[in-house]
Amino acid sequence: MFDIQMRQQILECSDQAFQQSPFLKAIQDEGVRRREVESKELRSLLAYIQKAKPAVNPQEVLEGLRQDENVFQHLRSVLHGREIDERNESIHQLQTNKMCEGSQKAQILFATSFPMILQGKLPQGYDLSPPTYNIPGDPRHIYASERGITLKHLLIRTALSLTGFQNTSIDHLHNALGIKDVKASSFVHYTPLPDTEDWSFLQSSPYYVERGTKKYIAILHNGYTFGGCRGEDETMASPFPPEDCASFIAKYLACQPVSTSHFIDYHHLLLGFESVFPGSTFSQSFKKWQEKAWEKNPYVQSLSGKIYPTPIEKVIPGDLQVERKYPDIRRHPEISITGCGGHCGFVIGEVYDQERPFIVTLGAAREIDDHKDFIYGLDLRPKHLNPLNDDRLVIYFSNQLPSVKKTSSPSP
Repeated sequence: MFDIQMRQQILECSDQAFQQSPFLKAIQDEGVRRREVESKELRSLLAYIQKAKPAVNPQEVLEGLRQDENVFQHLRSVLHGREIDERNESIHQLQTNKMCEGSQKAQILFATSFPMILQGKLPQGYDLSPPTYNIPGDPRHIYASERGITLKHLLIRTALSLTGFQNTSIDHLHNALGIKDVKASSFVHYTPLPDTEDWSFLQSSPYYVERGTKKYIAILHNGYTFGGCRGEDETMASPFPPEDCASFIAKYLACQPVSTSHFIDYHHLLLGFESVFPGSTFSQSFKKWQEKAWEKNPYVQSLSGKIYPTPIEKVIPGDLQVERKYPDIRRHPEISITGCGGHCGFVIGEVYDQERPFIVTLGAAREIDDHKDFIYGLDLRPKHLNPLNDDRLVIYFSNQLPSVKKTSSPSP
């Protein structure tokens, strides 16, 4: 959690960036609209529960949360180690979902605050008022921490106990959420289930949904899922889909749903591999790969004309910061040229913590152990003057987009 002085620096830096960059201001405004819709849905859900509180069976709610925890543990074990390709990109999202953790934390919230919640009140730290600036670690609200997922699990499970349907399904909660269709929710996402597995163990879960011949599992989120919604059915698309850091950036660059590895590949194709890996023992391997990479990779191609590499000294608000991890690269650089894992975000500006510089970014991220879970959030990344730092590559791109594509908000 940022201290008061750092928080003030972030706010001042952001105010200045949004005044300077209409591109960033439009993204920030979209984030505010999304939080307003999310607040409205949660308030509707809370009012629905408060109105029906005499019918609530607390033990049934608690047992439901325990069932959810077990079901999603089983789901993870079934998909553990499964290979991901273009036919089943949703597996990454299913392997890394936080439904199990959300159910566990909801049981703790149930134990400490359920009577209060039935009265329509929320404990400290669970404010539903949407903040103008979404800063991770803010102790007051739910929009940038694991508290959001925790509250959603408890409210949804309580509402499910009141639906009156023999076979309870989250698909029936549209009235409780105050929307026409649950798939349009700002925090419920119907993730497609691959047809390569037997999903009979999910059929007793209220999060299991069948529409036509397709099978889905509803995932509760705070705006972030690993993998975003790559390769998913457009007919089930939400106006407020969950994103990961790269799919969030791609949305506003109007390019293919790239990953951080594609940004790195694009940088290398333009400037050469040794621009950041001088004297590398695997530069020859890269050069062989480079010969055909452009024709084979539409994701890298889609970045052409949108952004271009820029030195850190020339970075301005609206540019991109991209990080990629290369474990053990200094001792065994021949092992991999692709790296594993990374992060990216739009640059807002620069702040200091005891003279140590940090870059403020706007984007999506989830670091559940550090209590971060957000979209349209302002975050801090260490500033490095050299691209390669230990096992992490940090590079920047100039972004010359003159405007941002608007997304439409659904009618409540």
